[in-house]
Amino acid sequence: MAEASKILVVDDEESMRFTLKRFLSDDGYTVTTASDCESAIALLENNTFDVAIVDRLLPHGFTGLDIIRDMKKKNPLCQTIMISAYPSFESAAETIQQGVFAYLTKPVTRTSICKTVREAVIQGKEQFYLKTQSAFFHSVFDASSNAIIICDPAGKTVFANPAFSNTFGFDAAEINVFDTPFVPPEDRERTNRELKKAAEGSSVPERETIRLTKDSRPLDVTAAVSLCSAEDGSPVGVLYQIRDITEAKKMERKLAESEKLGMLGQLSSRLAHEISTPLQIIKGHIELMIENNDFDDAVTQQLGIMKDAACRINRLHKDLSEVARPSSPVTRRFSPVLPLEDACTFLTKMGEIKYYTIEKKYDENLPNIVAARQELEQVYMNLLVNASHALHRAPAKTIRLSASCNGNRDSVTIRVEDTGCGIAPEHIEKVFDPFFTTREGRGGTGLGLAVVKSIVERYSGTISVESTLEKGTVFTLRFPAETETENIQ
Repeated sequence: MAEASKILVVDDEESMRFTLKRFLSDDGYTVTTASDCESAIALLENNTFDVAIVDRLLPHGFTGLDIIRDMKKKNPLCQTIMISAYPSFESAAETIQQGVFAYLTKPVTRTSICKTVREAVIQGKEQFYLKTQSAFFHSVFDASSNAIIICDPAGKTVFANPAFSNTFGFDAAEINVFDTPFVPPEDRERTNRELKKAAEGSSVPERETIRLTKDSRPLDVTAAVSLCSAEDGSPVGVLYQIRDITEAKKMERKLAESEKLGMLGQLSSRLAHEISTPLQIIKGHIELMIENNDFDDAVTQQLGIMKDAACRINRLHKDLSEVARPSSPVTRRFSPVLPLEDACTFLTKMGEIKYYTIEKKYDENLPNIVAARQELEQVYMNLLVNASHALHRAPAKTIRLSASCNGNRDSVTIRVEDTGCGIAPEHIEKVFDPFFTTREGRGGTGLGLAVVKSIVERYSGTISVESTLEKGTVFTLRFPAETETENIQ
């Protein structure tokens, strides 16, 4: 059985309190009475009521409006009914301003007071339902990771969830969906058509598009627009949902790059095969010509240059073969400086770092490390090429290389430092992620540092990075030093 609605009656006349209590109790309500403002306000401290019937004039200089104001603070869903033996236009106007449900003139009849209270109870329940539903939908929308805004039919935003503000940086007050700053100019006409179609009740399909943050940063999103309707079907607004798919689109692009790399591997295999035979013929004939010694020194010198070029092509051939059919690396003991020097020498000859200042500081008598020397050369070449790119527009073009060991001589530290443009703070945690690159569209695939990290960790090493914008970047690599019990493959 439903709990009876609770009614508060406040009147300084005992006969009026008795009469109203009798009428309403007989009608199934639970009635509490108070004779003055102080008693009524005390009851509000620990009780809630569905309806309050309050006399306009009360003892000790108080009025019913004093109770109603306090009621709105402590029990806002309670419906209030003002009664007065001496109603006036001024009192009625003030009563309406306070949101009073009804204003009745004494004496009141059983029929009129019971009918008014019944209607007030119904309205209170409707308001409670709406408030509960509103709180529920707010909690659902607030918890959504998608950006959601709700606007009235005129386009004025009446609600924006936290995800919208977090994603785009706008508050609800800054957005009018028919003239919104987060829609690019080239898409506004289409967006407005979709919003108006949705407001008319027509179906609008979800689509992928671009939206702008407050600082004009473009985001890949999906946008869905739909009509919000009341229970009777009348339109009350437009619901606009936006899902940020920027990272997903980036991954799609990276997967496409990965497929290209796979195709490159296949082409590398064919190219390596096609190069091998003519290269051996060229290299063999050059060596025979040098051995015959039938030429003067100038020609012999030119043949030597040709032989060096053929050897370089041969090395490229081996690298392409390795891309196509990677072999198991062979680990050996060697000085940690050797692959670093090999990489530095090669890139200097290739012109990559030829015109930069290279500062070197290697400790003497460094312990050996155990790894595949060719793979570590690949690591250092990658770091040096990155340093070269960072130095392109730097005023001071310096690369510093250092190698040291700790006091126990059980680990070796290699540092590759540049005075280049630096890495942005928001990127520093991502530089070793596969496919992350800040040189997209300029030759960057985002695989280099991910491969570097995997190679370093393969030999129980670590790699870290520190960077300051416009000052430079330092990559620090640490490897365990060789021990006598090291197992070499």
